[in-house]
Amino acid sequence: MVDPVNVFEAWDPLAEESDPGMLVAAQRREIRNILKSYTGYYDMFAELIQNALDAVENRFGEGDLNYRPGIWLRINIIEGEVSVTDNGCGMDEHQFRQFLRPNYSFKYGSVNRGSKGVGATYLAYGFNHLEVATKHGGKVRSGIIKRGREWVEDRIESIQRPKVESTTASHLIFREIDRGTSMVVRLSGQSIRPRDLSWIGATNAQQWLAILRTTTPLGGVYLCGAKPTPVEIKLEVIDTNGEVTTDQISAPRYLYPNEAVSRTADIREYLASQRARMTRGLDVTKIPPKFMKLYGIWGEWSGEEILTQSEDTPIRARLEDGERALVTELGLTLRIFLAFSTDLWDEYNDNILGLRKGHRILRGGLQLCTRHMPQGLPLTIPMTNNIGFQNLAHVLVHFENAEPDLGRKGFQPDVVGVAEQI
Repeated sequence: MVDPVNVFEAWDPLAEESDPGMLVAAQRREIRNILKSYTGYYDMFAELIQNALDAVENRFGEGDLNYRPGIWLRINIIEGEVSVTDNGCGMDEHQFRQFLRPNYSFKYGSVNRGSKGVGATYLAYGFNHLEVATKHGGKVRSGIIKRGREWVEDRIESIQRPKVESTTASHLIFREIDRGTSMVVRLSGQSIRPRDLSWIGATNAQQWLAILRTTTPLGGVYLCGAKPTPVEIKLEVIDTNGEVTTDQISAPRYLYPNEAVSRTADIREYLASQRARMTRGLDVTKIPPKFMKLYGIWGEWSGEEILTQSEDTPIRARLEDGERALVTELGLTLRIFLAFSTDLWDEYNDNILGLRKGHRILRGGLQLCTRHMPQGLPLTIPMTNNIGFQNLAHVLVHFENAEPDLGRKGFQPDVVGVAEQI
């Protein structure tokens, strides 16, 4: 016997729920799932800096020859507060009232580092204090949202959903810019990460700048001729004694190991010198003095050079046809630093920077990157032979055309696989 057909009126499964209580519960679940994708101690810094860089690069693209992009960061350890102000494009009234909503984004095009519409939501509801001020079209808008994380974690409906209330921008540099945005996160309450700004032992601007250049978009990854937008980035750090230190860079740039330590050499130059010696009939087993007593060697190559096995690259990756196609499709570029001893990482992190022992910001591993910034923490390099190189090699693989996940921690398995294979 055939069951009778149940005829009903068409309905939209994505339409908003008419029951306000159900709608609020659904929004809370959605935000909670977004927060679960952010598990790192540097995610807050990464999102704040990413937004600022996108804003100044968008304004730079408007073509104003008098515009000088600038970003001002303040890390106040004693107050547990991080402030990031830019003189970028700013937000109009509609954007200011909407940008904290989940899955809302007004970023479009390849220039932007993020367009998923979850970063601002994470900042508002992953913490309990977010201040946002913006200048656009001659108008200033400034608000604060409190207890966002407490509301998300509230299981007994005792906390009212927080609202954005009017306030005055606390980062003083905001008063001096003609246009742009300032965001301030204060670390307070439970379930936030980090709980404070002292976990890694960094107390001055030099230390924090090195950290941010390896863990956030401040570490711009521009390989094989790619150039960053010039941005004057100034960092101010206030330690627990109230002492202020400053540092700055003129563009987002990754802290490449060969620039952080002395006595390193470009393997391209070494290979070229060997070819020259061979052409002249000289002994190629003799190492030129320039390449003696080094702490490490490094090299940088495009995907095309790797696929064609250029004479300038020693990389001989065994790639299947699908992997070769993926290298081209993803716009892969590669930079490798090979330390001659793992002591080099400890020397830089513990002695030169003076960070808490064991917190290596430079170390061996496979760092995946896209949109000119590192994504998540380095992966262990998969090796079955010569596994000692896992901790010696610092490998950056940048994908021009890959899309990371919500929390910007990883990629699809085939993307990770081709990076691991190379």
